[in-house]
Amino acid sequence: KVSLGVGAYRTDEGKPWILPVVKKAEQLLAQQVTEEKINHEYLPVLGLESFATAATKMLLGESSPAVKEARCFGVQALSGTGALRNGAEFLQRILGATTCYYSTPTWGNHGLIFKNANFKNIRQYRYWNPVTRALDFGGLLEDLEAAPENSVIILHACAHNPTGVDPTKDQWKQIADLMERKKLFPFFDCAYQGFASGCLDTDAWAVRYFVDRGFELFCSQSFSKNFGLYNERAGNLTVVVKDASAIPAFKSQMTLIIRAMYSNPPAHGCRIVDTVLQDPALFQEWKDSIKIMANRIINMRKGLRDRLEKLQTPGTWNHITDQIGMFSYTGLSVEQSTFLLNEKHIYLLKSGRISMCGVTPGNIDYVAESIHEAVTKIQSPAPKASLAPSYKKPVKTVLVTGAAGQIAYSLIYQIASGYVFGYDQPVNLHLLDIAPAMGVLNGVVMEIQDCAMELVKNVIATDDVAVAFKDVDAAFLVGAMPRREGMERKDLLAANVKIFKVQGQALDKYSSKNVKVLVVGNPANTNAFICSHYAPSIPKENFSAMTRLDQNRATSQVANKLGLKIDDVKNVIIWGNHSSTQFPDASKAVVKGQPATKLLDTAWIQQEFVPTVQKRGAAVIAARKLSSAMSAAKAACDHMKDWFQGTPTGQWASMGVFSDGSYNTPQGVMFSFPVTIANGKWEIVKGLQMDDFSAKMLAATGKELCDEREEAIAVCSA
Repeated sequence: KVSLGVGAYRTDEGKPWILPVVKKAEQLLAQQVTEEKINHEYLPVLGLESFATAATKMLLGESSPAVKEARCFGVQALSGTGALRNGAEFLQRILGATTCYYSTPTWGNHGLIFKNANFKNIRQYRYWNPVTRALDFGGLLEDLEAAPENSVIILHACAHNPTGVDPTKDQWKQIADLMERKKLFPFFDCAYQGFASGCLDTDAWAVRYFVDRGFELFCSQSFSKNFGLYNERAGNLTVVVKDASAIPAFKSQMTLIIRAMYSNPPAHGCRIVDTVLQDPALFQEWKDSIKIMANRIINMRKGLRDRLEKLQTPGTWNHITDQIGMFSYTGLSVEQSTFLLNEKHIYLLKSGRISMCGVTPGNIDYVAESIHEAVTKIQSPAPKASLAPSYKKPVKTVLVTGAAGQIAYSLIYQIASGYVFGYDQPVNLHLLDIAPAMGVLNGVVMEIQDCAMELVKNVIATDDVAVAFKDVDAAFLVGAMPRREGMERKDLLAANVKIFKVQGQALDKYSSKNVKVLVVGNPANTNAFICSHYAPSIPKENFSAMTRLDQNRATSQVANKLGLKIDDVKNVIIWGNHSSTQFPDASKAVVKGQPATKLLDTAWIQQEFVPTVQKRGAAVIAARKLSSAMSAAKAACDHMKDWFQGTPTGQWASMGVFSDGSYNTPQGVMFSFPVTIANGKWEIVKGLQMDDFSAKMLAATGKELCDEREEAIAVCSA
């Protein structure tokens, strides 16, 4: 039997550990009792002041501006739980706070504490993405963006419970920016300082950053984990204010609140902590002890991941070591967790959360082998990203140009259905076309209405760019002269770049500065370049050209060649221009977990696959007498879906983005690369090996893009 549910530290032998420094402190306290230097009289209502002061300084750091300016203090509490309750009572009774937000998921007591403190609106913000097994940072920001002013936001200072996933420093900065702008109140919960990384300063970084930014805040501190004082209920509520003159009034009101709840806190646990924090030698010994605990957990994480990967357990397991602290969200399904419980007698939560403290050198092999068996035997449905309640989701305004055309006809339904931006994401649709097409466009609007799509909040059909581009969050720039049989790309370029000059100017003048722009109209790469050129106030990384249609075509060719499903083929790449010079690259692809080059011979790739994909658009035109529409709409939706929702772990998307010179490509052109996307930001996949054939293909498509760029600038400047 293996217990992976308990939230308490265990040694390599699976036993509780009384820290040696705690034993020493208790001996010192016993001596003081014998000498009657301390007794069992009541502590003050706000607790042992020396303990609270030391705990506050440990959290904020001696150099903190709040410490130096005497703008902070502590209130002893019944561990972290009591500190949360004391703070919640003060915020609700004295400041009139009614709304709080906690992460999904979170420690099970957060909601109950604030409910019992009479908060009327207890809401959640997205945190864990079960698909990527990582932080849903985009969802987190969206939900906090929708929070009303003065909402209390519960934040895990480090070692998020239960996921073990913490924001990066850059993400913490973005959270602080948003909370400062929205006037949201940070309430940190710090249960694992030192216990997570082994370093007190590292684990306190987020709290200290918020204090340095000038926030007023609360932070609950628990000494259960890092001192092993689980039953002593030693905790502290750190309070940081902007004006030190408010502290006496605060303490007076907090005294009344605590007096009515539990009157006075217990002394023994806080005296142990106080004794250690006040003595330099004991303090150093304690820091050595928390490093031992943290390192044991870190080693168990590495060991478990190594064993699962050696067993070739299906899926990816890097999240086990990416996470930190006591708990790990394994990504196991309810069915797999139940199998482990019933068949293997491994006791864990049905959510798949395990306590890493329960993993020991003696059971780690059994745990890994059992997880491997559960994953291979129990096939569970693929996880889905968490959906946010509708009250949290601000409406996105989505623009489609050329909205009366054939691509848009297939595109609009997919946007309205939720496929692109999320099945909980309401949208306003701005549909733009030229005046002669308004009759047809009004018919499209009727069809949208007749679909009764619950996510569509408003539809505007217009031929006025000032109306269409206003406050747009996402733009599908589809409208352009279509390519017809026998038409040269230079003819398309001359006709279309002036359209995208006007649309770039409209984006610059009317749209959100965070708008994400996808150019579909051909020549897409150069049109995207021109569009960005005339929208200088919008970041260049917010513009892209669609090569996803080529990627989908290429993926389909490989799957058809091998007689496999589309989902079996990953990471086929499109390099360069969306034209006949593009380089469809199957040499980096993965087929059912193995390199595609083991299944595809080089001759087929270079002599059949590449030219087929390059000329696929022309082949469709020859057959239909019209350019691709249904497949183009699907590709545009796939492109934007990945941009807004992120690429799955281990998978790449092909996007035309501004070249930074990677792979010796010309800088400053809109070049298609393989990218990964997280939190709305793309990154070019680096370090791929390029043979002579690949280098030649990249050079040819890069030259064409440079030539197009110069020609387009000349046309727009004429």
